[in-house]
Amino acid sequence: MRNQKKQANQFNREGIELAQQSKFEEALSYFQQALYLDPKNATIYYNIANTLARLERHDEAIIYFDKALELKPNNLNCIYNMANSLSSQGKSIEAITLYNQVINLNPLFSSAYYNKANELKKLKKYRESLEAYDKAIEAEPNHSSAHLNKAIVLKKLKLDNAAIESYYKCIEIDPYKEEAHYNLGSLLYYQGLFEQALQHYDKAIEINSSDLEFYYNKGVVLTKMGNIQEAERSFKMYRKLLAKQNKTVRDN
Repeated sequence: MRNQKKQANQFNREGIELAQQSKFEEALSYFQQALYLDPKNATIYYNIANTLARLERHDEAIIYFDKALELKPNNLNCIYNMANSLSSQGKSIEAITLYNQVINLNPLFSSAYYNKANELKKLKKYRESLEAYDKAIEAEPNHSSAHLNKAIVLKKLKLDNAAIESYYKCIEIDPYKEEAHYNLGSLLYYQGLFEQALQHYDKAIEINSSDLEFYYNKGVVLTKMGNIQEAERSFKMYRKLLAKQNKTVRDN
């Protein structure tokens, strides 16, 4: 029995090394051999579950996460990763229940609040989502994606000025978040702040020059500003990217 467990540990270690190299199918084979030799080892079930999740096999992953938790309840990372798998399956209610369990175990787990907020946003529970984003930011003030998604929710709640403030905070933390620049540009445009809107559309294009919507909206702003020649250049680039996109769709 002792030799069997020793061999199981060796298979488990080799599986971990393969998983770290993103060789997930091979890693899975080693973890399964380890489990055969040591079928009551919670860590091995957990490693199999994580590997299945990386392979996008979330149905199976959840079964193994569940088994790992039977053997070792209140494993925070196991509960959290199982919630992520449920989220990937579109099971928001179940995922939120598990994120709440994680938060009860560790009230400073920023990613649990953030992922919970994302699930609430999917369910259009915007007020609750906003509270969860605020908790994520409280636990991790420089969580740029939390500020970004908080801004999106604030816009949904028609709190445009607060949304603008959150977009600025997101950009202060991560100046290369194209979505933040684009969304901020749109809000500033609707407030009649065309120069500022143009700056953020230009920044979004600088970060990602292949998004056709950036050029279209830049063209709209330039038209409003009376700069028709520059607007036509933006619309021309929009049409060029649109034609390329349509060709790709046809070819596929």
